[in-house]
Amino acid sequence: MSSHTKKRIVFFHIPKCAGTSVYRSLGNGLPNRSPIDKLLRRHRLTIIHDYWHREQRGMKLRRARRSRLITGHFQWSTYQELMPAPTDYLFTFLREPRDRLLSLYRFMSSPQGSKWVDDKDIEGINIQDFLELDLASLNWQSDNVLVRTFSGKYNQKFDSSAEWDEAVGVAKCNLSKLDFIGLNDRFEEDLNKLSAELDLPYAKEMTWENKSLVSKGSFTVPNDVEESLERKCRYDQILYKFALENLISE
Repeated sequence: MSSHTKKRIVFFHIPKCAGTSVYRSLGNGLPNRSPIDKLLRRHRLTIIHDYWHREQRGMKLRRARRSRLITGHFQWSTYQELMPAPTDYLFTFLREPRDRLLSLYRFMSSPQGSKWVDDKDIEGINIQDFLELDLASLNWQSDNVLVRTFSGKYNQKFDSSAEWDEAVGVAKCNLSKLDFIGLNDRFEEDLNKLSAELDLPYAKEMTWENKSLVSKGSFTVPNDVEESLERKCRYDQILYKFALENLISE
């Protein structure tokens, strides 16, 4: 089916993958080129976050069923609540998991980012302590978020590698159902491709939001942190490699 005949656009926004820039850019290309705030009021654009309170999340889910563009930090099981249709266009942007996790640390330990964690004051926290945190408001995005997102297991407590392996298998299956997967490493190029495929001109003058990208070599990770870092993105690395080798064109 041509992307032009598809009705709803569903963007799985992985934290620290330039997702805010993606949806703001594409949102400004929706009919009438309305500003984002007007699009939100007119229900053409709906943002859903799974960490919202039940009543607010429920209201957004009902609105999303008749929206043109749906985005947010939500998992595959949430998409199933939106009455999936063959006419839905599904996409995401991925980022090398280790780089994404370091960027998340930089953001969450800053004054701006730390306010999003209500379980504990983490402003200025060192990276080792950050990686050892076990907080409900943080784990879903710091502990193998790609696998959690596409297996629909944001809040699950994994007790064994077998449980993780099962989740990776489900995530591979669901990720394979997407119509488009972009990469942060070639953000402008892939945003251009996506815009053309959807026939949505995007706001090229817009700048990246949340500019905490960690360029290679710009952040030195202490040796004693490597084990914790590897554990937090081990299964995301498997899923990311699968996407690169099987789902993403050059």
